[in-house]
Amino acid sequence: AKDISHIRASLHDLHEYNIDYENREIYLHGYIGSEEGEPGVDYRMAVQFEKNLLFLSKSAKTPITVHMHTIGGMWHDGMGMFDLIKSIDCEITIVGYAEVSSMSSIIMQAAHRRLLMPNTRFMVHYGDMSIESNSVSVKSAVDENERLNELMLDIYADRCSIGEKFKDFTKNRIKKFLDTKMRQKQEWYMSAEEAVECGFVDDIF
Repeated sequence: AKDISHIRASLHDLHEYNIDYENREIYLHGYIGSEEGEPGVDYRMAVQFEKNLLFLSKSAKTPITVHMHTIGGMWHDGMGMFDLIKSIDCEITIVGYAEVSSMSSIIMQAAHRRLLMPNTRFMVHYGDMSIESNSVSVKSAVDENERLNELMLDIYADRCSIGEKFKDFTKNRIKKFLDTKMRQKQEWYMSAEEAVECGFVDDIF
């Protein structure tokens, strides 16, 4: 009975709070509600993830594994998660499932070790922007969007330098290649093997 009670408590934490305390694992996915589609990266995902990661990092300094299953989403919520991962002392591995794209592909770059499941699709692109305002606000929004695009390229290029494809490239040359590729394709999809070759991830699980 004690074992069953322990299992039930562990399952409750796993499904309600997306955390496995004993094994130091976090499950990162969109909010599960009444909607049919996945809401992706938003404030609900970010806040729960930040609580879980801080909780595990303060309980011990041993490695943490994050199981990520999300299509991407909001920039600022994702960057809050990115910054926290970068600030944690523990070694963090992110394992990507199904599709790692857009904001989730950026979050993955914060991890010490980045893995994809064999059939995971990996996608990078310049995110969409929607503007409804006067011309001054529009210019300000466009300038900010360009700044964020440059930051995204920096994040990718810093990690892609380990990839076989870019082994003889400078950081600026990698950024130019990524920029050209994303402008040509708009949404640049890769297999897990191609993502490893480009250095977006370290290996296939």
